[in-house]
Amino acid sequence: MNNRVINAESYIFSAINFVEKDYFTINDLAHILIEQLSLQKTFFKTKAFAYNQIQSLVRKGLLNKVRRKGIYQYLYSKTSNFYLAIENIDLIDVGTNNPHLLIINKNQESDIKGMLVDLIDKYSSELERISGTLEIYQELMMVMPNMKKEFKQLSVEQQRKYIRTNEKINTLMKIVGKLYSMM
Repeated sequence: MNNRVINAESYIFSAINFVEKDYFTINDLAHILIEQLSLQKTFFKTKAFAYNQIQSLVRKGLLNKVRRKGIYQYLYSKTSNFYLAIENIDLIDVGTNNPHLLIINKNQESDIKGMLVDLIDKYSSELERISGTLEIYQELMMVMPNMKKEFKQLSVEQQRKYIRTNEKINTLMKIVGKLYSMM
C-alpha cells in the first residue's frame, strides 16, 4: 500500500494554521495531522514526515526554531513570511471528518479579474482603431467619389470587425459582472 502524501505543503500548512499556540512542536503537528487531517500513517511516520517538512520551512525562513530547555526538543513559531506564503497554498478543511481542499487562493481570483480587464482594454483599443478606420473610409468616399465603391467595400469589412469586437467586449463585461455578483 502506498502511503505517500500527494500535497505535503497543504497538510503541513493546514496543521500549522490549526495550531492555536504561539509555539508548537513536531509532536503537536503529528497529532493534528493524524487526528484532525486524517493522515493515514503511524505516529512515528507522521512525526518523521512533519519533521522533514518543518525543516524545509525553517530553511526557507517561514518558521523560527528555538531549542526547548530541559529536553532535546525544538519549539517552532510562525514568521511574517509564513503568512505571506500561506496565501498561495490550498489549505485542507479541518472542520470535517473527510478533509477536502479549500480554494483559498485569493490571488487567483484577482488574477482572473485582472486578465479579464486587460482583455476588455485590449478590445476597447482595437474598437477605437476600427472606428477610426471607418471614419477615414467615409471621409475618403466623399473626397474621392471615383473610388467610392472600393472604399465602401473596405468600410463594410471594417463594420463587421467593429461588430465582432463590440460583441467580444460585451461578453467580457457580462462575465466580469457575473464574477462580481458571485463574490
